[in-house]
Amino acid sequence: MATNYQGKKYRGWVDPEAELGDLIEDPSSLERRSDARLFLKRAGRHIFHLDVVYAKRPTPCLAYYAFGRSLGHGSARISVRRVLRYSEVLEREGFQGVPVLAAVWRRGFLSRSDGLVVMQEVPDVVELESWGRHRSRTHDRIAWEDPIAANLASTLARLHEKRLFHGDLKSRHILVRPGDTDQFIFADLEKMKRLGRSPGLALDLFAARDLIQLLSSIRDGHPESQVNNGFLEKYLAGRDLGSRRSNRLRAMVGLYGPGGRFRQGETVLRNLLGALRGKR
Repeated sequence: MATNYQGKKYRGWVDPEAELGDLIEDPSSLERRSDARLFLKRAGRHIFHLDVVYAKRPTPCLAYYAFGRSLGHGSARISVRRVLRYSEVLEREGFQGVPVLAAVWRRGFLSRSDGLVVMQEVPDVVELESWGRHRSRTHDRIAWEDPIAANLASTLARLHEKRLFHGDLKSRHILVRPGDTDQFIFADLEKMKRLGRSPGLALDLFAARDLIQLLSSIRDGHPESQVNNGFLEKYLAGRDLGSRRSNRLRAMVGLYGPGGRFRQGETVLRNLLGALRGKR
């Protein structure tokens, strides 16, 4: 993981063409800046719209300020470093992530855990339709249908063959340009992982999590629908799994839908808790 910035309080990586001024050493100043427009506010995570001078031009960006700890994300320091690391990994492996202009975290493991990621807003993109608990909206929506579903199946199969797993693959975290529906941009990389030498079952569990998160965030996203049956089969055709592991993945993903025990539009965690409590 490349680092080129060593400040008094923070360290990390900053694109040489990004002019960020005092923001790098005082990320919390986003809360007070008149030119920063709050976009999303959650526990330990605040995201702002902000114009940044990049390559000598004002450039629309998202400034993501993480502090403390939050459920499912761990420390802010780890989250920021992971976004930087996996944006680099995706590019190296031939995939696309949201361009990162800066990622810095507070120095010292005994100090307060906070950090900043500045990402360039990707123009002219839409996100896949979402529903249920995943319905928050960032961009305009595009319908979940072929050829988008088929193209995404192939892309996701290639990603998983590289042992890369998104970890939070809700439909709104996948961006696409309407005129270029075979190229996808993966957003929100805080939970992404790369598994090295791991048993097949572990790899399949991580793959199933991505597939379930995606399908459960799309209306009628269960594998029994015509589009999603084709999506799942195209995904499996792009994997080198063999019949046993392919059938195991089908069974895992089949937990969703009319014939399954998990509800559409709910998170994986809530569905697991509901199943354990005998409510499904």
